[in-house]
Amino acid sequence: MEQPEHVLYPSEEMMVRLIEEQLWCGYEGIESSVGLHLDDENATYLRESLFPTLIPALHDLVRREQRRISEPVAFQERFQATGNTHPVTWLAQYLLRNNTHHSTNLRNHPYVLVNNEVLRKQKETIKVRDFRDI
Repeated sequence: MEQPEHVLYPSEEMMVRLIEEQLWCGYEGIESSVGLHLDDENATYLRESLFPTLIPALHDLVRREQRRISEPVAFQERFQATGNTHPVTWLAQYLLRNNTHHSTNLRNHPYVLVNNEVLRKQKETIKVRDFRDI
């Protein structure tokens, strides 16, 4: 297993490109691999409510850890009130502060924009399919 210092994370540009190309939002292979239908209310809840906050949070956490590894002087070893907190605590605070239902901080994040567009197109497809069935 590689040491954390030697792990290379994707660059921010690469992550944005993956998002824009809908590789993170492309749900086509999920149904068969996970066994959860995308029309299921649990999957819909995750895609509409949780992922738009969680994915940007994880992205920022990875960037923060990259910076901590590359600039060890900027992040002291002990946890303190200046923001050098445990990653799980940091993630929990981020999720609370940036909830998309109560905050507009993530409205223009690339993942949120693409995810909303994918969800909109899927809902249109479902409406057309339901209309044809009538």
